[in-house]
Amino acid sequence: MFDLANFAINNTISNDTNVCHISLIEKGFKSQYGVCDDYVSAKVVSGIFLVFHFSLVVVSLSGLLYQYFKIYKANKLKEINHLTARGLSLLILPAVWGLIFSFIVLMRIMINRKVFPCFIFMLTYFNAVPIMGLPIILRTIRLITLMKINEWKVVIANGHKKIITDGTQKIEMTESNVQDVNKTNNQSMNQDIAVDNSLIILTENEVKALGNSNIKNEIIQKYSRYIKVLTLFTNNNFALITFFAVISVHSFLFFICGLINDLTTSSNFVVGSKIYTFSNGCGLGTNSQIYFGTAIAFYLIITFFTVAVTFFIKRDTLFVKFEIIPLVINWLVIGALYLIPPFFSVISKLTDYYFPWVVIILIAIVIDTIISCTIPVFIYYPLSQRRRLISDSTNAINGLPETSQPKEENKMEKLLKDPSINKMLVEFATRSYCPEDILCWNSIQLFKKANKKKRAAILTHIYNDYLRLGATMEINVNRAAANNFQEIRDWINNYKSNKDSSTFPEDNLVENLEFFVLHNMLDIFDRFTKAHGSKF
Repeated sequence: MFDLANFAINNTISNDTNVCHISLIEKGFKSQYGVCDDYVSAKVVSGIFLVFHFSLVVVSLSGLLYQYFKIYKANKLKEINHLTARGLSLLILPAVWGLIFSFIVLMRIMINRKVFPCFIFMLTYFNAVPIMGLPIILRTIRLITLMKINEWKVVIANGHKKIITDGTQKIEMTESNVQDVNKTNNQSMNQDIAVDNSLIILTENEVKALGNSNIKNEIIQKYSRYIKVLTLFTNNNFALITFFAVISVHSFLFFICGLINDLTTSSNFVVGSKIYTFSNGCGLGTNSQIYFGTAIAFYLIITFFTVAVTFFIKRDTLFVKFEIIPLVINWLVIGALYLIPPFFSVISKLTDYYFPWVVIILIAIVIDTIISCTIPVFIYYPLSQRRRLISDSTNAINGLPETSQPKEENKMEKLLKDPSINKMLVEFATRSYCPEDILCWNSIQLFKKANKKKRAAILTHIYNDYLRLGATMEINVNRAAANNFQEIRDWINNYKSNKDSSTFPEDNLVENLEFFVLHNMLDIFDRFTKAHGSKF
């Protein structure tokens, strides 16, 4: 049905100046299936570029998988660093899909545009825009969601502290709290405990219900559920599912347009052929170019919206937000350059057959891979690990916790007990997507300074929020080394079973936990002190 063997018009070799530039025809070039012959220079450029692109992706992904293997062996997959913050799927997928796109469009030139199957080329063409535009959209969504999740973690942790320290007193709320979760409130801060008493973000109706501590807990749990929903958007599976779903939608559109083109005579998606054929190539028709332009406009609108939102979130310390700007500039500048040919026919009829114009957009794909994958793998992450090794060595000399439990207060603890510095460190850790450890440490200090009657409630809060598997703010520790915090869990279970109000947890219950969170904070503390120069 779709065999072009007997499609006489399409098989005609001609000197069509609408396809081939007159200078090419004078050199003996012929047009067929809506395309012209490529000059040898176009094949050479395509081959060199494909080898370079393939080498870049192989080296980048090999380095990435090696680094992830080391992270896995060290049992640190939950630890936030320059790689995990970006998401494994968003490091691999754009690079792989970009290479597949590059391979298909360049092989079309190297083999021969007249021979390369029209079906494969057009399927790739219909998916070109999401392959190029979707990664930056997913990266911005991940960036926004990560920052929001960690801001909410701080708010929820401080909400629990307000419940414990304020008892049944009503928490005053204002609309400004909804706009900025990190603004310092005008209420007095407990000077004995180095914590940031930011207010819980609540609706007006919820504020009225705050007279009851049980209702306060219900409200906090509701926001914990919100965090769990947002966490879905940072999951590697979300990027995978979204990517393949979008590709499936565009492929479906391709199949529909292909049927319309091949079953009717009025459609113009390709030139000189039919879409459903593997026996020959084809040129792009007007309708395909309209589709391409519409898809670009659609993804540009979404990109501008998501990128605009990132300007209203805080700059993270792992350069995820920082790299969004060069990525956007890259696609805007090179994308605009790629769209020049429709305005100058000499490029599509002449230049493209000497220097394949598609290489322009492939340059943008290569730059995207370098910025979003190669640099984090070979520069950001290795440098951070070297600094961490140096920091661990220095900390061992200075008496900071490295491999054994500290016996006396060290520099980090002294600074953490300064309320203003503690607040700054919480904010820095939030921008590093890892506030859990310092929030847990603050809760431990709250536990130590609390009267005995409140200790059971605080210990339960610590276990539920930071130690329980799947907790909203679960800390990243080696559970085997920590004996899964069995001692704390056993004490809570015994307390609930016996309901003995005369039994109170002692400081030694949390000493081991305090050591683990202090050790976890070494890297963030080191980066924090370096970021503030000689101030500390």
